[in-house]
Amino acid sequence: MLELTNSAFFLGLVSSVQFIPTLLFSLFAGVMIDRHNKRDLIVATQTALMAFAFLLAGLIYFKRIQYWHILLIAFLTGVAQSIDTPARQAFVIEMTSPEDLMNAVALNSVIFNLARIVGPAAAGLLIDRIGFFMSFFLNGVSFIAVIAGLLLMRVNKLTLKRESKSMTRDLAEGLRYIRGNRKLATIIVTVGVMSLFVLNFNVLVPAFARDVLHQEASGYGFLTSAMGLGAFVGALTLATFASRERSTTRFLVGAILLPLFTIVLALTRRYILSAVTIAFLGFSMILFTTTANATTQLAAPDELRGRVVSVYMLIYIGVTPAGAFLAGWLASRLGPGAALVILGSIGLGFAICVASRRAALLEVSHRPGPRGTPDATA
Repeated sequence: MLELTNSAFFLGLVSSVQFIPTLLFSLFAGVMIDRHNKRDLIVATQTALMAFAFLLAGLIYFKRIQYWHILLIAFLTGVAQSIDTPARQAFVIEMTSPEDLMNAVALNSVIFNLARIVGPAAAGLLIDRIGFFMSFFLNGVSFIAVIAGLLLMRVNKLTLKRESKSMTRDLAEGLRYIRGNRKLATIIVTVGVMSLFVLNFNVLVPAFARDVLHQEASGYGFLTSAMGLGAFVGALTLATFASRERSTTRFLVGAILLPLFTIVLALTRRYILSAVTIAFLGFSMILFTTTANATTQLAAPDELRGRVVSVYMLIYIGVTPAGAFLAGWLASRLGPGAALVILGSIGLGFAICVASRRAALLEVSHRPGPRGTPDATA
């Protein structure tokens, strides 16, 4: 887009257009996930994403590419991802057991954060060496391995077939379940608050590096790598040692450490100390988000997991634009350091309030689930 338009506005518009379907379709995607075999849905969405990559490569190869093509493909990619992301999250438990789910989600975070460290550098190198066409073409080819892997998987159980109601009634059933489950509702609300006020700290890091630490682009890049390294170590630690038994404690610790290290980062003035702090910030982020993700899945019954995970992903991702705008507005008025302190303080205060009500998170609810069976969520 930047090559075609030389416009930062259109560059940002691509991300916005790709994000819109998540807001529009996530809740209904959850109903679809609960009605159909999750692996079949993921194969379908991955096939669609592969087709979009090849379409983009073809338009570039034949020199037909225009800016509206990119916007359309970004929107269609967002539609596929609005189904694919919650379906993959809900599918994890079918590839493992409830006892190993925390480790499995953490292992997925290891791979994700490793890709976040290596991927952008690899993409830049490929584009520089072989151009846009071959880069997008290879991106399309890479989906073949993913789809083949999905088809070869042996899952622990198939998605339960159930009598479907109307789309809106199915959706309302999932929302009622979340509202009536104190532990689940608390986790999702906490994730929403942290996503709004704290998890957008990365928006402020470039300005903090330049205006407070007086670093150039290379200095900012090292801070980003430090955050990725901390996240990678956190995910690897959870994948190795995490268990289901102390998930509530890990969730609360992560909820407190995340805003706490955000405040500490704002108060640092030495570059090395800032890099160490932001590494701990990355570690805390993974501790919080991974534990929240796995605990949410464990708290949901099989027949509602798709809808529950979709609500979780909508809250987790949906407030990101508002949080980014708020962070940017505060930084423009008060400076990045003050913005980090304010946002971190709000998050820390909320986390302490949640921790003070820890007993509610440890409760076992015996309210009947959707099939009339007891629902044990702790």
